[in-house]
Amino acid sequence: MPSKRIQISVRPTADEHELLKMRAAAFGYKSMSQYLIDRGISEGIQIENVDKAKLDKLLFEVRKIGVNINQIALQLNRNYQKYSHQYLDKTFMELNRVLKSLLGE
Repeated sequence: MPSKRIQISVRPTADEHELLKMRAAAFGYKSMSQYLIDRGISEGIQIENVDKAKLDKLLFEVRKIGVNINQIALQLNRNYQKYSHQYLDKTFMELNRVLKSLLGE
């Protein structure tokens, strides 16, 4: 049997309330209460701000690299030697750079 729910009250400013609503929506929450509970009791890293424009740009770059990798794999599977080792090294170095950027390293 689930525990009885306890009601608490919080009093954010109007600006804080707007920020909480935006963050809850950005993470897919429909319930502000559930968002606050999950954020408050979760362990590990909590994302403070999401720069959507920067994230979109990084995802675009990762997709481009993914397309390149797929093309390379297709050609290698066909025993086609269009891509040199230097091109492969350059592509994998670029992938590594973008992934490090995504991870904040």
